[in-house]
Amino acid sequence: MSEKEVIFKYDEEKKQKMAVTLKRENTTWKEVLTEMCDDYLKKHGESNNPQSTIEQFNKPVINAVPNLYNRDGWLTFFDNLKKEKDYQEVVDCVNFVVNQCNKHREDDRS
Repeated sequence: MSEKEVIFKYDEEKKQKMAVTLKRENTTWKEVLTEMCDDYLKKHGESNNPQSTIEQFNKPVINAVPNLYNRDGWLTFFDNLKKEKDYQEVVDCVNFVVNQCNKHREDDRS
């Protein structure tokens, strides 16, 4: 495999700090950038997790909800609900999740 020189603009002050750090750590730009690129590819380029497509779902409308831990997202989500039917559907789903959490927690204690 052939190597190719990579040229990019980088903040001069950070470049100087990096040079000091590289010298102190007894390493090179090439080693650091190679390691960073390898890590990035490992995390993002070699994933065996296939992408889901909208065609894979059998519902005509997908009801997306915020990440469970994103409280601000949930506030926005509720602000955008318009019909009582929509609220009831969310309540039913949340109750299902809470019931499953309780069931699994009880199973773990047994």
